[in-house]
Amino acid sequence: MAKHPALMKRKAPDANTTQPSTAPSPQQQRAAILASPTKASPTAKRSWSQPLGPLSKKRPPPQPLADSNTLKRPRPASPSSSSASSFEGDVVAEARAVAAAAAPGPRAPAAAARAAKAAATAARGSAGACFVLACKYDEPNKNGDCPDHLRLDALQELYPGLKVIGCSEYVPRSEKRRSADAEIVAQNAKHDTHVAANFKKSLRDIIKNTDPKVLMLDYFWLQPGYYEERYGMNWLQSKIRELFVSYRCEVLLLPVDSRGAVRRMHDASFDDRPAGIEIEFVSEADGLKHHPLVRATRHIDADLRALSGRVTHAKGRWHDMQKLRLATPEPFVVAYRSGVDWRAYLDGLCALPPAPEPSPLELRPLAPPPKPRSPRRRSKSPAPPAAPAAAPPAPPPLFDEDSDDEDTPLSVLLARAGP
Repeated sequence: MAKHPALMKRKAPDANTTQPSTAPSPQQQRAAILASPTKASPTAKRSWSQPLGPLSKKRPPPQPLADSNTLKRPRPASPSSSSASSFEGDVVAEARAVAAAAAPGPRAPAAAARAAKAAATAARGSAGACFVLACKYDEPNKNGDCPDHLRLDALQELYPGLKVIGCSEYVPRSEKRRSADAEIVAQNAKHDTHVAANFKKSLRDIIKNTDPKVLMLDYFWLQPGYYEERYGMNWLQSKIRELFVSYRCEVLLLPVDSRGAVRRMHDASFDDRPAGIEIEFVSEADGLKHHPLVRATRHIDADLRALSGRVTHAKGRWHDMQKLRLATPEPFVVAYRSGVDWRAYLDGLCALPPAPEPSPLELRPLAPPPKPRSPRRRSKSPAPPAAPAAAPPAPPPLFDEDSDDEDTPLSVLLARAGP
């Protein structure tokens, strides 16, 4: 076995002389090995607790040997562990964002839709406000089960220049709905899409601080007596004065009931109608072509029919069912400012092209005129004429002119005649 060069420098002891043992201790051997410039044997054992001297700055500590099956890859550091890794994460995120914006794919249409929605929101209300009375638009339609919300959402989509605002008498008072009340208040403060007010007497609380251009009364569920009890009978007198004189309203649309309440209002409005306001009745064909709420309702007819099948309070709430409560052949009446073509004005605000002429199947047939009563047929054998009634007998005279009782006192004659 070859000896280490450091150990070979020692001289062999003389056999004839006896000297004390000078064999190096294990610590000396270890120090000699470390100080040697030659490469140490891989089988030699080292103690890393002692300093390595000048080699410690050049040589890293050796890694323990391990089997290839037990080797583990180093765990990458988290982005938040160091500033360098955080910088790399920011760079990667920015690169991904740029690539996603440049690459065509499903995200590009979503971004375009968001941009279009933002543009529509910015343009909303540029042409004024559109009030829909007797229509609920006050709380979020989370479940999608409110017909009024669906109709007004479609109205806002078809008429993006108008700011659609609903109005109803609904004011939440239940103590159990405090959370819902807070949600309603928050939505009204953010979107301002509903006014809770009673509009039977006046419209001042509804249209104040706004720019009303179109005002409509909902034609759904027009029960008999609603104008007299809930809507009021002053629409064509004091209310049009509030809309067209105090404000710059352009069009007012009212449904005509089948009981004649609107006809009576129209007949009584000639003496108190403000100057510069025109009022005329609208045929069913013109209502289908130009009425904004009718067009929006028919635009989502399939959704309303599907909703009627799964929600109890939405049964029958689509156009073909609710138009049966209106008068025929003129189911609407319009009041507009003189010099304004109300049909062209409403069509110019709609995002859809002008509606085509409705087919005869979309119109209700005219109500047949009442049949005249046929005269009673005379029987072939006429009945005999009735005998005249006998005249009552004449009362007896108080006194006889031919008698000799001229000198008889009157009291005696009356006693003689009897009671």
